[in-house]
Amino acid sequence: MTDLLPEDKLPASWNDEARLNVLFAPFRSRSVNPKDWDTKMHFWKNLTFVYCTHHEKYSFTLPELTKIFTKNGRPPACLNVVVDDMVKSSEIKPIGDFLTKPSETWGSWAADTFIKKPVVWSFKKLKDSVMTPDTNVRYIHVLAIEKNATELCNNLPEDFDMKVIDLKEVVKVLEIKNDENLHFIIHYLNCEKKISLKEVHSGREIVTLVKFCNKNFCDITDGDVDLYTLEVSEKTLLETVDKLEEQANKLIKEVKNYLLAGKKQLAKISLRKKHELERTIEKRVHALHNIQILISRLKDADTDGQVLASYQKALAGLRRTFNEKGLNEDAVSDTMLDLEEMMDVQKDIQEAMVFKTTDIANDRELEEELEDLLAEETAEKKDEGLELKDSKTSKEEVDDLEKELKDLELTSPPSESPGFSGVKKSDLNEKSEGKNVFLQTQE
Repeated sequence: MTDLLPEDKLPASWNDEARLNVLFAPFRSRSVNPKDWDTKMHFWKNLTFVYCTHHEKYSFTLPELTKIFTKNGRPPACLNVVVDDMVKSSEIKPIGDFLTKPSETWGSWAADTFIKKPVVWSFKKLKDSVMTPDTNVRYIHVLAIEKNATELCNNLPEDFDMKVIDLKEVVKVLEIKNDENLHFIIHYLNCEKKISLKEVHSGREIVTLVKFCNKNFCDITDGDVDLYTLEVSEKTLLETVDKLEEQANKLIKEVKNYLLAGKKQLAKISLRKKHELERTIEKRVHALHNIQILISRLKDADTDGQVLASYQKALAGLRRTFNEKGLNEDAVSDTMLDLEEMMDVQKDIQEAMVFKTTDIANDRELEEELEDLLAEETAEKKDEGLELKDSKTSKEEVDDLEKELKDLELTSPPSESPGFSGVKKSDLNEKSEGKNVFLQTQE
């Protein structure tokens, strides 16, 4: 490791003497060889950035920078051009420009933009034209501060975010040893709206309060200062109660020692002191309890405020959505009335369609009824044909019976015939008449 940088951070050409002869030489016109000119400029810019971030050295003058990069008694003869180019690209700034506070109002911004900056620029141009550049100007390496400030914010404890704390506590937690570097970093973060600063009086001292705003920038409010004051009081009371309890424990030991030594009066004195301390501790504990209640109320109020802000944002978004979509009471009422009207129209159309369908159904029923009537008539005709046929058959049987009867009357049977013994003519006539009556009944 060299005094300049560790070996792994040095460029490879740093140990190449032939290459260093070119890099240490003054710059020629860029128009001669733009590529080599840009390569040489990048070499010195990168080397300066690595040196400042590694050593946490954010400010330098041109003579200091030349001395830093002197090798083997040979200083680089080109750093004046490098510094000028870095100033033009805002990689470095004169310390006065860097420490200028950002404008917080439109009026101050306008004054800076249209009055102050043009005057300063004109003065610088005039000075540069009649005077040689001031080599004692102190510059701030903005890129190096930006890198280390980002690392600082990333290394902060989680409970530091959006919390008001004393700047001294930040230094203690992050173990920052150089006050000048801390000042540059805090100023940079303030200009970038990543922290909020406020000075308050605490007793006879002026305390610088810091509020880290990694997500959304927010100023330190009076409520934040009140909460910080209460938390400081809480911390002080806790330390006081702890010390008083230690003193009370010592007095108890003294009482016991005096009793063992037989010094009863001295033991009583120490015991009275213990009782006084206990009363004092009780008062401090009561005050501590009240402060803790106030701290809790303040934090709840902050949470309630955030909830209310969320409600208000949601309400504004809902109103905006309603306006964009045309959702309002009149529009909804008109739409519902139009819908009701269309439903009535649809109902009328359906009723009209049902009426026509009914007429068609009635025609079908009539046709079916006619078919049934025709079928009944056909069935009746068939029944009449069967009855005529049955009556014809019955008449033929009667004729046959009458013929047989006549034959019986013409032929006198023997008186003692074995097949007709006991059969009289009157009986045959009765049978014939009975049969005729039966046939008539069937007809």
